[in-house]
Amino acid sequence: MDSNYQYRLQISPKDCTGCGVCVKACPLRQKGVLKLQPINQFLQQEIDNWHFFNRIKNVIPLPFKKNTVKSLQFQHQYMEFPNACSGCGQTPYLKVITQLFGEKMIIANATGCSSI
Repeated sequence: MDSNYQYRLQISPKDCTGCGVCVKACPLRQKGVLKLQPINQFLQQEIDNWHFFNRIKNVIPLPFKKNTVKSLQFQHQYMEFPNACSGCGQTPYLKVITQLFGEKMIIANATGCSSI
């Protein structure tokens, strides 16, 4: 992969529930790359980062095939804020299927937080 690429995982500071799932799932957690901290000291800085992040346009084509697990994380998701409980297992599944099948997909759900 080209060393000119950079990857950033930007969390919406006002939507974080503090469940810690992202920290547990981070492959670099032992290095302290991603950690939970009290929000008061970082809130304004992260709000500014969030606004900046949302203005960035993805104009560079990915250096790998689009239909791979690796490329899936870079696809647009149509269920960004599902309002589920902290650490809910439904959220990542809904995120992935919207990335796979897009905005014209219909979800029928009878139970769980995402149906409320």
